[in-house]
Amino acid sequence: MSSLEMQDHPSEIASNSTSMNGDHSSDPENARKSVNPGMNSQPGIDNPSFSLEELHLSPPPLTYVDFMPLCLEPAVSNEEAPKFAEFSTVMVQANQWLKSNPTFAAMKCETFTKKLENNNTLDIDRMTYLQSTYGCNKFVRGLRLWLMPKPDSRMHVQELAYITALPNSADAVTNTGASDLHAMFMPTNFQQNSSSMPNFCGFSDTMAKLGKFLKKKPLPGSILNIENLKLKYDDTHPNVSLDSEAMSWVEAGKSNRAFINAVRVYYVMGKPAFEEVGYYDELPISLNNFELMSRPRFCPFTTVVERTRKWLQQKKGIRVVNIQTVDVACEKSSITGETVVKSNSAGYMEVPGKDSHIARILRIFYINDLKSNVSVYESVKLTTRLFIPLRYNDTGKTFETFSKTMQRIVKWLQYNNLPVLGVEIVRYPFTPDSYGNGVNYDKSDMFLLCDSGKYFVDTVRLYFPGDFKEPPVEVDPDVASAEGWGWWACVVS
Repeated sequence: MSSLEMQDHPSEIASNSTSMNGDHSSDPENARKSVNPGMNSQPGIDNPSFSLEELHLSPPPLTYVDFMPLCLEPAVSNEEAPKFAEFSTVMVQANQWLKSNPTFAAMKCETFTKKLENNNTLDIDRMTYLQSTYGCNKFVRGLRLWLMPKPDSRMHVQELAYITALPNSADAVTNTGASDLHAMFMPTNFQQNSSSMPNFCGFSDTMAKLGKFLKKKPLPGSILNIENLKLKYDDTHPNVSLDSEAMSWVEAGKSNRAFINAVRVYYVMGKPAFEEVGYYDELPISLNNFELMSRPRFCPFTTVVERTRKWLQQKKGIRVVNIQTVDVACEKSSITGETVVKSNSAGYMEVPGKDSHIARILRIFYINDLKSNVSVYESVKLTTRLFIPLRYNDTGKTFETFSKTMQRIVKWLQYNNLPVLGVEIVRYPFTPDSYGNGVNYDKSDMFLLCDSGKYFVDTVRLYFPGDFKEPPVEVDPDVASAEGWGWWACVVS
């Protein structure tokens, strides 16, 4: 199958599944142990912060389980990543887990990435990583199921499947990358290399392609969620330059790095629902348009959420299936000073020797209800809360683990008792010598310098249908200790 065709992967066709024979433990000291994804990696290794024996005590309002692919071949050089099993295999693991844990239902599937550390080791619970400027950065992809307790234990067990829509190739593009037709963003004055330059149609074209596909071939089930999937373009293998099934890749600081937006649809197997998909982008507002000599500045991210709220309240006949922060390129015109946010771009490039300016848009994926003309979100007041991992010192690079951040989130949710509209992992840059939590959480853009290494930290953003209250300090658990906790996170590799 061509890498640019619609990729259809229902769960039952995945052939290289892995077992779930893992041991459970409550030892908090093992929560951060590194996994070496070598040839002897064993599937079914559970995160020690998860214990099925404690499930009957108090099911959390939101939890997660991670699935990592099995390593098939170790890296043969420092400039290559280990080879892992395809994405379809982790979907098989996810379905096995859901079958074995019928009290939980998946509310969302989320693809996430982790950087491999030295000697190709992986610390799945770590929230930070350093991106080398001139060296090779190796990444591996995993699948996270966001879970909620079933309101009725008699509900059927979900069986998940997915399809992936890749953008079509386009014709030659200008050096400025300003053409909406070709929609592949490149920095101004970038000199094109025709042998390796990616060139694809815009995101709206990919969504239109997906819509036509679903009309021609309805999914055998109902859509759970849709995600924007960022893929690394591989110019070393032109025949498979976009492989949505690939689970590892290398980003070399000395080379051009192109990232392309695909669309992945997760659905629950069952009777065809004949659903029609759509999307909406809310862009940050430029605060200094037409200022020729200044860097683009944008409104706070909270303003982006407020504007999305107004759109949501007025939109009729839809069902939201995902709220996602998406990074897109932005640039100020050297002639007019106008700031352009390339939300319809097929992707963006990072070029050695050039700083990167990334804007953050809010992308809403939804299902059209063709039988309804009612705004079910008319009274919904969209709000958001960002959970940043605790920094163990006022400055530095040491943050709490993901499982401990989730412990605080669970306690926070139990205090507020609010339904969750959406959840996502959002990656922020930080500097080790910054003070406090290190994250400029309300910024709707990132400016990444080309001549220095970059530190990133993962955060958890939740979306709600109304206002919330911050709990008193005594409600939060002692995040420095895992005692009394340890059962709402699982990792399967």
